[in-house]
This record gives sequence, structure tokens and C-alpha cells, in this order.
Amino acid sequence: MAEAYRTYIPAAGHDWTLSFYDPLVKLLGGNSARMALVKQAGLAARERVLEVGSGIDRGVSDALPYANGSFDCVFSCFMFHHLKDVKEKQQTLREIRRVLEPGGRLALLDFAPPDSTQSGLLSRWTHSSHLLKDNTESRMLSLIGSVGFTDGRIVRRSKLAGVFHTAYYQAVAPKEETHA
Repeated sequence: MAEAYRTYIPAAGHDWTLSFYDPLVKLLGGNSARMALVKQAGLAARERVLEVGSGIDRGVSDALPYANGSFDCVFSCFMFHHLKDVKEKQQTLREIRRVLEPGGRLALLDFAPPDSTQSGLLSRWTHSSHLLKDNTESRMLSLIGSVGFTDGRIVRRSKLAGVFHTAYYQAVAPKEETHA
């Protein structure tokens, strides 16, 4: 059976920027942010881990090609703002919960646009993309809870390059699994 082709939003929003993306992310502190996310997860030896965004063997985030309960921990690092709308974000979170074993952990890091009244003009402008409108902290926590994760919370806030607001989220798949 042939797979349907699906478009995606490339890093930095445009195909022509892809060659600059990794060096720019490194310059802005993205590698340090990723390492903080890994540390936050508190991984133990022999845990089965998936990174949604770059760790998928083949597939898309809202239809993960893994069996239920395949992983102890799922990471997502700077990927959620690439999802086109709330429906796709919610389905991605559902899929992450599905592939986590009961009691498994979600560790998510993404841009978290500030309240427009609480930051300067430069910060508001850099977070003004329509793709970030559903990435506010309250919206992300609501989405995480809406698909059945428990203990959804922000464990850290940060800024990349002193401008780009980020939030580190954590949640747990329920011990008694019921898929939303």
C-alpha cells in the first residue's frame, strides 16, 4: 500500500533556511536547552526512549508507527510549534500517550510565547507567528491534560538568546490506561 505524502513545516519555516537552522540553533543555545530537557527526564539505564521530531524511524507525529506501551519516556524538543493547529497537536499528544507504557513520562520543550502585556516589543515580534498562538503555557498544559496525561506541569522556564521564551513541560501517562 502506498503511503500518502504529507507536507510539514520545515525548520525555521522555509525550505531555503534549512541549511542555516542547525548552526543557528546551536548559536542561540538550543543544544544546551536539549540537554536540560534530557536531564529533566531523569532517565535510567535500559529505559526505552523516543524523541518525537527527529527520533521517529518513519512516520508522522500524529500517527506514530509503534505499538501501545512501547516506551518509558517520550521527548519532544522544539517540535510542537511546527504542528499546524490544535487538532494536530492534540492528536500528537494522544499518540505520545498511546506509545508510552502506563506510568511513562512525557518531557516536552518548546517555545512559549509570553502574554503580550508582559514583554517587550522584540519578544512579542519574535513570538508573533500564527504557529505559536497555541503554544502559550496555559494552552499547552490544557492540551496535555485534555488527552489524559496526569501531573502535567511546567518544570522550568528559560529564554534562548535572551529573547525566545521557552517552557519545559512534564507529564505522566496514567497507570490505569484509558486512551482518550
